[in-house]
Amino acid sequence: MIIGVFLEKDKGIPGGQEQVDAIVAWARWDLVELAVIGNEAISSKAVTVGDLTAFISSSKQAFRNAGYNGPCTTTEPLDTWQANVGSWCDIVDVVGVNLHPFFNPDTVATDAGTFTAGQLSIADNLCPGKTAVNLETGWPSGGSCNNMACPGSTNQAIAVKAIVDEVGHRSVMFSYVDDTWKEPGDFECEQTWGLIHLFPLTS
Repeated sequence: MIIGVFLEKDKGIPGGQEQVDAIVAWARWDLVELAVIGNEAISSKAVTVGDLTAFISSSKQAFRNAGYNGPCTTTEPLDTWQANVGSWCDIVDVVGVNLHPFFNPDTVATDAGTFTAGQLSIADNLCPGKTAVNLETGWPSGGSCNNMACPGSTNQAIAVKAIVDEVGHRSVMFSYVDDTWKEPGDFECEQTWGLIHLFPLTS
């Protein structure tokens, strides 16, 4: 599994430290493939770059001391990563990016895979010797159009298939079910990223 430490605006680093302590106490490292320390913590303005950088380092060391020897990273949109390579390249093991083709206004659903692959290629070159992993991607089934990028059930199926075909082995699809607890947000789409219906379980 991929485990994560989520940093919230109202709780900041202390709230994240509580999660790190709980993970260290849990210590089921045999189940962990990747540890992600912070999810869009900078782009959401939950913490400062300096605070996040220090927290990644201290959390990684805490995990190492507790017996975890796998990779650690943080995850942000590509532009945030590009602005902070000097802070993060030396302390992460892989480059974690969230790549959402829907938020590029010139990307139609059929081109979602090509766009995401291109962005992932850019991320691959951010930190010498370290590859990237796409930790959040998908397409909404509802909301309003972002210029050429339009939501909807049919477009979601098209876009997700295109992403899976191009970079599915390096991507985490977002989200399991619709997040109805969220505010609608930009393009009124934030509640409608659930895609489990596209991958029906078979007996």
